[in-house]
Amino acid sequence: MKLIKRRKKQYAEFFPDPATRDTEDLKTVVYANEDEDIDVDKALEEISKPTARVLAAEDPYEYEEVEIEYRDGAEGCIAWIEDKVYVPIYPNDSDIATWVRIGELPREPHPVTGKSYYGIWKEQCEILREALQMENGRFKYRLIVFCWMRGEGKSLLACLVQLWKFFNWTRQQIMLGANSRDQVKFVHFDIMRDIITNSPELLQEVGGKRNIQEKEIRLKDDLGNVRNIIRSISSFSGIVSNITGYTFSEIFDMKKPKFFVQLDGSIRNIPNALGVIDSTVSEKTHILYKLYQGTLTGKLKSVYFSYRFSRSAHPDDYWNPNMDEDQLNDYQEKFPFGEFERYFQNLWEAGTVQVFTPEMREEMHYIGTEGNVLDHREVLAVLKKKNELVAAAEDMSKKRLHGAAEEVLNRATNMLTRLRPVSDIYSLGVYRDIPTMASMATLQKLTEIFDTDWAVLAGVDFGDPFNPWPCSDDVNHCCKRLARVKK
Repeated sequence: MKLIKRRKKQYAEFFPDPATRDTEDLKTVVYANEDEDIDVDKALEEISKPTARVLAAEDPYEYEEVEIEYRDGAEGCIAWIEDKVYVPIYPNDSDIATWVRIGELPREPHPVTGKSYYGIWKEQCEILREALQMENGRFKYRLIVFCWMRGEGKSLLACLVQLWKFFNWTRQQIMLGANSRDQVKFVHFDIMRDIITNSPELLQEVGGKRNIQEKEIRLKDDLGNVRNIIRSISSFSGIVSNITGYTFSEIFDMKKPKFFVQLDGSIRNIPNALGVIDSTVSEKTHILYKLYQGTLTGKLKSVYFSYRFSRSAHPDDYWNPNMDEDQLNDYQEKFPFGEFERYFQNLWEAGTVQVFTPEMREEMHYIGTEGNVLDHREVLAVLKKKNELVAAAEDMSKKRLHGAAEEVLNRATNMLTRLRPVSDIYSLGVYRDIPTMASMATLQKLTEIFDTDWAVLAGVDFGDPFNPWPCSDDVNHCCKRLARVKK
C-alpha cells in the first residue's frame, strides 16, 4: 500500500476564459460550449498548434491524498514507475546522459523550448490514465497503441507498461516482437535491460545481472524457480502461445500481418493479458491503420489507440524539451521527400511515399485562378490552403466543435470558386461506355486559350497476340470518324 498525491482539479488561470475552468480537456482551450459564438480564426490558430502544455517550476494542480497499490491500474502504474524506474536524460547544461529516477525528473524549463522532462512525463501520465483503465480488476483495453511522432518517448512508455506488469504480476510471459532479429535486439529489449541495470531496486529484484540474458530477462521466486520472463522474438521465431503480454516496435514496417496475428491471438482468454504497440504511421492498407479506424468508429472496444501528429511541424506540438524549431527545420531539409512527414509529422497521408502530393494531383482538374491560365503556384497555394481548412475542420469535429467545423468547411468550399475547372472547357464525358470526342469548337477554344494548334491522332491497341485481326473493326471505325471530322 502506498500513499500518493493525486490531482484534484486544475487551476483556472491556465484557461483564457473563466467559462472553461471546468473543462476536462486542457488541449481544447478555445470554447467550453459549442453553442457560443465562435471566432473561427482563433479556433484555427489554437487547433493548428494542438498542444504541449509546459509543466515546469510550479505544479498547476491541487492534490488529495489517497492510498493505492502498485497493481491499481493507471495510478498504481504511475506510482510504481515514479518510485522504481530510472531513465537517461540530458540536463540543460550537459551533453552527457544522466540516469534519473522518474519521480525526480527535473522541472527546469529548457532555455529554448521552455519545456521540461517533468512536463513530458506528466503528459504521458495522462495517456496512461486513459489506456490502463480497469473495471472490476480487469483492464478495459487488451491492446494499447502509441502512434506518435519520433522522439516523443513512445517506445519507452511501451516498455514501462510491460515492466510494470513483469514486476507486479505473477506467471508473466511477455514477448518483445519486431520485424527482424536486429530490430528486436536493439529496441525494446535494450531499453528494458538498460532500465533494469540502472535502476537499483529493479536490479535487486531480478537477482542481479545474472538473470539478464542475451535475449531473456528472468524473475525468480524465493525457491529459485523462474516466475516471470521477458523474451525477445521476431517474425522468424515461430509460433508462441498462452503469453500474458507483448510489445511490437514500429509495426508500420511489417509486410505481412501473420506475425501480429500470432502474437495478438496468443493473449486470448487470458485475464489482464496486454499488448502494447509503438509505431509511426503506416500505409492506409496496413493493419495499423485498420486498428486506428476501428477505434474511431467504435468497432474495436478493447483497443486503445493514441494518435498524435503535427500538421505544421510546429515545436509546440512536441513534448520532448529538446525538440526545437532549428532541429525540425534541419530534418525537414535533410530527409528525402515524404520521410519527414512520416516520422516527424506522423501524418497518415505520408504513410505511403508518394511522388505527387494531393495538391499536385488535384491541380490537374484546374486551368488557373480567377481568369488566369496555368498560374501553377497560385493554384497550388489555393488548394493547399483549402486542404488545411478541411484538415482543421476534421480536428474540430473530433473535439466536438461542430459549429466551427461546419463554418471552416464552408470556407474551404468557397475557396474553390477562385479556380477555373478544366471541365468548363472540355470534359472527357462518357456516352454509352465510350469517352466523348472533343468537338471542333472545343479544340478551337483550347487553341485560343493556350495560343497553340492541335494535331488529331489515332492510336490502336493490338494487345491480344492470339487474335490475328484483333482490332480491324475498331480501326475502320476510327478512320471513318476522322474522315468525317476532316470534312
